[in-house]
Amino acid sequence: MILVSQTAAKAYKSKIEEISQQLRDDPDNTLLIRERAHLYLARGQTRLARVDFDHLEALSSAVHQIRRGKLASDLELNEIGVTYWIEGHLPLAATYWRYTTESLTANRVAYAEMGGGITTGQLLWFSAVHLRREDDIERTRQLYDARLRSTHWAHKLTGLTGGLVQYFLRQIGGEELLALADYPGAHCKAEFALAIRAKEEARHAAYRKHMRNAATVTDDMMDCYNVPQYFLALFEKQPLKTR
Repeated sequence: MILVSQTAAKAYKSKIEEISQQLRDDPDNTLLIRERAHLYLARGQTRLARVDFDHLEALSSAVHQIRRGKLASDLELNEIGVTYWIEGHLPLAATYWRYTTESLTANRVAYAEMGGGITTGQLLWFSAVHLRREDDIERTRQLYDARLRSTHWAHKLTGLTGGLVQYFLRQIGGEELLALADYPGAHCKAEFALAIRAKEEARHAAYRKHMRNAATVTDDMMDCYNVPQYFLALFEKQPLKTR
């Protein structure tokens, strides 16, 4: 399933071919691999995207000499979970986000994205609401509580990052959260959080509205580079009959 317009998908195909040619001469270029993975994802080529994300994780672990049992980064596993969710393997996607959340809480991730893994917690919350896993909601709470107590991360929970934590903990409302979003990727993350809350409260029309908003914050996929919520929103706004 192509997640973007046919025009964009055609342009992305040409870009993928260009990047693939460059990678023949520079096969371990992580920036190129990451860009191609996201282009694959936007085109709905989830298995090819997953191969690239797997390769990125392996490269990062090797470069940073990550010991067994520890992750180089949360980003790649988040994205791999997205590929499985789009394919309809919902419990498997949740397994990736659950493992990554637990690794973050236990400080077994060398380079955590967005305030020490706030995005990962949001993805687990998303799957938990869909799959009715109260234990996974509690895992998200444990991660966020750990970040609030951390001397390393707490001072970085500012702006939207802190807002997402506060919104999950019901300390601020949706309008306050949206007010913290000042660029497309941030707006996507905020609308995605509002969609999860709507789903949690069985407000199905609101869920669809906020997912559409999250998916339409930009016409250029690169504005939401490394924002897994964007690709999930693109998928979730598709009519059920086309999935």
